[in-house]
Amino acid sequence: MESNENPYEENDDLIITYDAMRFLKESGKWGQMLAIVGFVFLGLMVLASFFMGTFMSSLYGDAGGSLYGDAGGSFYGILLGIVYLVMAIIYFFPILYLYKFSTQIKSALNQNDSDLMATAFENMKSMYKFMGIFTIISIGLYFILGVGAFIFSAALF
Repeated sequence: MESNENPYEENDDLIITYDAMRFLKESGKWGQMLAIVGFVFLGLMVLASFFMGTFMSSLYGDAGGSLYGDAGGSFYGILLGIVYLVMAIIYFFPILYLYKFSTQIKSALNQNDSDLMATAFENMKSMYKFMGIFTIISIGLYFILGVGAFIFSAALF
């Protein structure tokens, strides 16, 4: 016999013990600290992305080591700045989800609010989902780059 009960419906059997609440509060504190540090480093990445063109042009422009003359250092600096900016934008979202989870889980436990706890766990799920998809995409890109490098090196020899 199959049961037609929905396992996601409200279940009065689940009890959050004192230890579980303590662990969740501590997770919220550590998560908030990590998110704040993440936001600080994101700010530094954004600042670095804006100054990369100036830095690269001064590094390579004066030395004359660029294939494109003085403009080569600026070009590579702008390109590197764009890469830093894109990386900062990508990492903004999981850090935001972590921060929302951390603040909401602490508030939910302090206020004994089940809806706020559900929202906190939704943010945690979103963070893990984002990082999982990003990891799959990264592995795929590494694989494509590896195959491309192998084909390129095989073509040279």
